[in-house]
Amino acid sequence: MNDRPLAPCPACRRHVADELTCPFCATPLAIKPTVRPTLPGRFSRAAVFAGATLVGCSSGSSSNEPAPPPARPVVRADAPPAPPPLPDAPTRARVVGRKLTFSGHPLKDSEVALVDPNAPTGAGKGSAGSGGSASTPGRWVVRTDHDGNFAFEDIEPGDYLLESPGAQHAIHLETGTNHVDFVMPKPPEVHRAVNMPYGAPPARYRIV
Repeated sequence: MNDRPLAPCPACRRHVADELTCPFCATPLAIKPTVRPTLPGRFSRAAVFAGATLVGCSSGSSSNEPAPPPARPVVRADAPPAPPPLPDAPTRARVVGRKLTFSGHPLKDSEVALVDPNAPTGAGKGSAGSGGSASTPGRWVVRTDHDGNFAFEDIEPGDYLLESPGAQHAIHLETGTNHVDFVMPKPPEVHRAVNMPYGAPPARYRIV
């Protein structure tokens, strides 16, 4: 499409564009050449080539640039606190229990001994209502409180004997707290003869 203005030639009267001479009769023309304005949004070939060259150079040089630092994790202000560390697992044993009669009644202020039959020496301490007493290496002695409770602390795990006058029980201790009830056996029955007057046969009674 030709958008150049046309004007008649003064010699041949033919319409010609803004030329210096008529292309038909070679008559000089006095038509001023028009300058076409550059339309907005259009670019010349040179401008397009220069822009493509700049884009290619910028994309080629970006590979040499250092990578951006990694993003830091975002810590929420309302995040729950970290749980506390777990306590260390116990490595020693503890014995707690009650000393009872054969009928289930507690024996207060009664002696209980923990004996290590495998070692001549030991280390530990007894604790009860009246505290430990008469303890020796490898043997710990305590007395029960008003409710028959007793306890042995800081004992090496293993096999032991619970002793009391007239009774003995074998127990095995694990790390941590061990619950043991020391039940006394039923005492034996004692029979005695009683002389009866007037030649009657002797009577018998039991002592419990």
